[in-house]
Amino acid sequence: MKKFISIIIVFSFFSTSNAQEDNYDINGFSVGIVPSALLNVWTGFQGEINYGFADHFEVSINAGFLYGKRRNNSYDGYRIRPSLKYYFLNDLENFRFYLEAGYMYRVTNEKFLASYNMFQGAFRQELINNRKREIEGLFAMFGSRSTVKDTRVYIDYGIGIGFGSITVVNGQIDNAEPINDFNFFGNNDDGTLPFPIFILHLAVGYDF
Repeated sequence: MKKFISIIIVFSFFSTSNAQEDNYDINGFSVGIVPSALLNVWTGFQGEINYGFADHFEVSINAGFLYGKRRNNSYDGYRIRPSLKYYFLNDLENFRFYLEAGYMYRVTNEKFLASYNMFQGAFRQELINNRKREIEGLFAMFGSRSTVKDTRVYIDYGIGIGFGSITVVNGQIDNAEPINDFNFFGNNDDGTLPFPIFILHLAVGYDF
């Protein structure tokens, strides 16, 4: 994290000392929708609200409601991603690059079909079991933001990586074996493990 902050400081000095007039004003509020959330492994509706200040900085909150089905797994949940962006100065009218650092938290509550041994294996019964899955961690993103000519509509896209943890808690049903379970990178068993974060971001919104 210290290295990331140092990079921001260096780029800040460079861009401020070399850029001409910055014509793209990011100051103030903006809101948008995030179509890339529909392409996520855990799909859902996601939006963002941003507040830019001091010509360079923007506080952003992305939040989404997740729902869908994977094989025999149905799920719902939510995702939240607060962050801080630093925009570089340039002499372009409607385009700016940025670096972003933030925190991501996502939780899904899943229901999946399982087979259950009864009467010491005399027969098996199918039932619905539950699983809670949480992912949290820090990330860094590089992206850009541009406006549609002669409008206040913006397009924001970026790519980010990070690192965190995943925690899985399965329903307490002994000897229940999932049927055609959706295997999320091998992380379906109870416990907490390190987990990488990868983000592809595309947003369309409006500058107020």
